[in-house]
Amino acid sequence: MESHIAFGYSFQAVGKGSCSTWGTGHFSTFDNYLYDFSGTCNYIFATVCDEITPDFNIQFRRGQNKKITRIIIELGPSVITVENVGIIGMRRMRTSSALKGPVKIVPPKADVGH
Repeated sequence: MESHIAFGYSFQAVGKGSCSTWGTGHFSTFDNYLYDFSGTCNYIFATVCDEITPDFNIQFRRGQNKKITRIIIELGPSVITVENVGIIGMRRMRTSSALKGPVKIVPPKADVGH
């Protein structure tokens, strides 16, 4: 079960559904609602809703040109920031071009009973 959105970003919680964003601010949520947000705010795209300090969180921000300029992915103690053409995290890695095409992030599995 894989999700692909041309020229957009898609995140999928395995077995739970998917959410995606594309164009200049279009969103499809896990519960299949469609929204349009085109501001330059920091958006919480996906998170664990029933925890005070979630160990899984995806946020992003759009620039004045309506394109996504930054994605922040929190997976437990690790934080990955995708910004323009580089990935900033525990190490810095340059990429040859801007982030393009579909992206799939699978959150870590929770320990049952903990």
